[in-house]
Amino acid sequence: MSLAVVTVATANVLPELKLWLASVKKYVSDAVYIVTAIPAAELPGATTIPFSEPFDFVRMCWQRTHALRTALKDHDAALYADTDILFLQQWQPCMPKNKVTLSKHYCNEWTHSNYGYYNSGYVGVTRDTLDFCDWWEAQPQWKPGAYGEQQCLDNWDAARRALFPEQHNVGWWRLNNKEESAKFELKLTNGVIEYNGAPLTSIHSHLMTVGFTPLNLKLAWNFNEKLFELLELSKQYNDFLRLAQPRNVATPARYEGHRSNEIVKQHRQRRALQVQPRIIRRFPT
Repeated sequence: MSLAVVTVATANVLPELKLWLASVKKYVSDAVYIVTAIPAAELPGATTIPFSEPFDFVRMCWQRTHALRTALKDHDAALYADTDILFLQQWQPCMPKNKVTLSKHYCNEWTHSNYGYYNSGYVGVTRDTLDFCDWWEAQPQWKPGAYGEQQCLDNWDAARRALFPEQHNVGWWRLNNKEESAKFELKLTNGVIEYNGAPLTSIHSHLMTVGFTPLNLKLAWNFNEKLFELLELSKQYNDFLRLAQPRNVATPARYEGHRSNEIVKQHRQRRALQVQPRIIRRFPT
């Protein structure tokens, strides 16, 4: 089954988008479609698609379905992945032909009731489930910040719904749940980052766009810090560093390069202005 990966991007996320694109091309697929106004020359190897209407964050899912439909004209399946997702392992088939594949939040009930059980930033659709795009667009309008386009995924036909393995789309929000946080574990095994005992396929966290403010900055900062520490020791380190710090490509001096990384500095400078977050004890030292 041929797979394409799609996303929607505005100019302010270009550095993160380039990192996203590199990880997609290396680990997932050469078929990449991006709905954006960014010039195609900035995104070599990707097919750029004009916005179907003036960009409106409240109607973001209209652009997502626009991207999915375009990709499914030439491919059997398409994965929508937000631009702040980083792939770290070779993609393994996990999207049934006759189902829409969703990613659970693994959060507490308060989060589920306010933001839904599934994350709208990681959705797999096939030609056999193309009607999902019509269904998604037909859901009630929602208010900015309410994540209505995400909450409605709870109502998609359960008989036509599959789930990505838990090593996909791992985000800081999983720590906002006592049960999940108690078993949460990121570690390095033979140069490979693992999550709960299996190779970590993809992470979902703004590693390069520090201006974004997630709901729980303390958890997000801890999550990102640990990821940077593991990335510098992982087999994927040079892939990440090549985009995060181009000056260090020729000299991947691991520790020194990581500590001088401007992205890390920005995270830490921002943290210095806030209350220091608690340490997540489940992270191995």
